[in-house]
Parts: sequence; structure tokens; C-alpha cells
Amino acid sequence: MALPRITSTPTQYRAPRRLSSSVSGSLSANVYQIYPPYLPPAPDIPTRVNPLQPPPPQTRTVSLETKDPHWQNQQRTARMRERDHFRYHNAWSKYYYGSKAEQEAYKSYTRTVLKQQMADKWSSKRNTFFDRFKESEDALNYDRQCWQEDARQMTQKYTAMKAFRDENKRMMDTARDDRRRQKTEIDRFDREQMRYNPINWSMSLK
Repeated sequence: MALPRITSTPTQYRAPRRLSSSVSGSLSANVYQIYPPYLPPAPDIPTRVNPLQPPPPQTRTVSLETKDPHWQNQQRTARMRERDHFRYHNAWSKYYYGSKAEQEAYKSYTRTVLKQQMADKWSSKRNTFFDRFKESEDALNYDRQCWQEDARQMTQKYTAMKAFRDENKRMMDTARDDRRRQKTEIDRFDREQMRYNPINWSMSLK
């Protein structure tokens, strides 16, 4: 049994939404509308059934014979494929065989989509450029921060090493002064001994 032929009816389409040049970020997935638009549901298309749960009064048998539900689903698939084929056929055939208004509408839609693609391409390049510029700027800022941190650590190290050097010098000077003072005291004590006991029997005094 042949299925009824779908009559060609003028379809209405909606022009895709234009993107502004100031829009940034990722593009929306719903920018481009489906063309040609889907046909409204037809009452002659059978509904999809579950072969394992047939509608009443049919019941599921032990042998799981499901050829009738599968046949209904196949008929539904074939009918929907036919409708989709005619939908595309009616869309492109208007450019060649349609009226002047339909041809102009098809050309207008093509120009609108082309402009939309150009705007999206420009927006994508613009966003990519700004992302790379931001990445370069962040890299320069990070390099500047690393350089400042290295300079600060070098300054701290220089200050700490200078304080360590000064402390060592102070300790060496203190030890030298202590040794000089001790030697002076020992020499003074020896001179006093030589003064009161000129005979140096032990040869320890000079």
C-alpha cells in the first residue's frame, strides 16, 4: 500500500540571530536555526511502541513474538524518512522551481547565514586575540613578580651576609683586644717581678 504523497506547502523560516561585535565568550549552540524547519506532526504517522510491552488488548506472549510492533515501528520510521526527504526536497527545489518570492527568500536566508558565519568567525578571532593578549600580559606580570621576588631575596641575603660579616669582624677584634690586654698585663706583672727580684733564677722572666 503506497503512502500518501506530501503536498508541497510554502514553509516559513526564521532568520538566525545576529551576533553583536561586542559579544564575548563562547558562542551559543542555538545561534543557527534548522533550515528547512521541521514539519508539524502528522496524524497519519503511527506512534512508536515498545515490542516488549505491546499496547492492550495485545499481551506479551511467552515466545516473545514481536513482529507486529516491529512492523509498526518500521512503518513509522519509513514515513518519517519520507517526510524528511520531502522537507529537504521542497527547500532546495524552491531556489530553482519556486516563485520569485521563494527564490528571493532562499537567497536572503543564504546571505543572512553567510553574514552570521562571517560575524562568528570575526568574533572567534577577536576572542582568540584577546585571550592570547591576556595570556601574554599574565606571563609578563608573572615574570615581573618573579624578578621582584628574586631582587627582594638577593637584598635579604646581602643584608644577612653583611650582618654576619660585621659580627665576625667584631668578634675577631674583641678577641684580638683581649689577647693584647692579657699580654700587656702579663708583661706588667713580669716587670714588677724583675723590679723586686732582679735575679731570675728560673729564666722565666725577660
